[in-house]
Amino acid sequence: MKSNSFFLTVALATSFAMACSNPPPAPTPDASDDASSAQPDATSQPDATSQPDVTSQPDATSMPDVTSQPDVTSLPDAATSGDACTPPMGLPPTLMGPGACSTLEFGQPAAAAMTVPEAIMFRGGMIPPGIYDAIAYSRTVGSTNSSYRATLVVGADLRYTEVRQLSTNVMMPGPVTRRSGTLMPSGTTLGRAVTCTDGDAGMDTMTGPYSVENRCDGVYLHYGTANLWFTYRRRQ
Repeated sequence: MKSNSFFLTVALATSFAMACSNPPPAPTPDASDDASSAQPDATSQPDATSQPDVTSQPDATSMPDVTSQPDVTSLPDAATSGDACTPPMGLPPTLMGPGACSTLEFGQPAAAAMTVPEAIMFRGGMIPPGIYDAIAYSRTVGSTNSSYRATLVVGADLRYTEVRQLSTNVMMPGPVTRRSGTLMPSGTTLGRAVTCTDGDAGMDTMTGPYSVENRCDGVYLHYGTANLWFTYRRRQ
């Protein structure tokens, strides 16, 4: 009886030792657990609210408007450019000025003589009424140490008054002279019938070639000789 108890005790000890040396296998992961952990969570998917909103597309109000294109009214008009333009009307002539022979006073400073390469082509033409001031003194030969100053008034009937000052030496201004009468254009030549003079002896009946130039910025009158001429511009 005692021996049987001994063997039973040995057997239980052996079984207990084997059980401790060989741990039970780990449980096999459940397929449902793997699937739930591997699949993306629906909450991590992009939300429809994060997609580009059509309201972020360019608004029609931000697109170029055809009204911003150049207006044809801002383009150069044929009537205001080149030879097609109409010169300004100019100031009405004043044939009854305060000076001797009813002349006006000078409207521009003296123009110094300048040398030009060649003479201009005188073409004559109708001289529009108005007040003209000398703005240039051109010559192809001779000294440039001289100047010219003048204001010419032309009436509708070609009656005129003129005050002028020709200085052959800019350091010694010439006398101021005045006259009035009637202009007599003929072809490319401009003559004068003088009815009043004031210190203009020797040049009262001066005749020479002339040319009228109508430009967009005014009317110009060129008068003189083949190699020396004065340019007047009508006041606007």
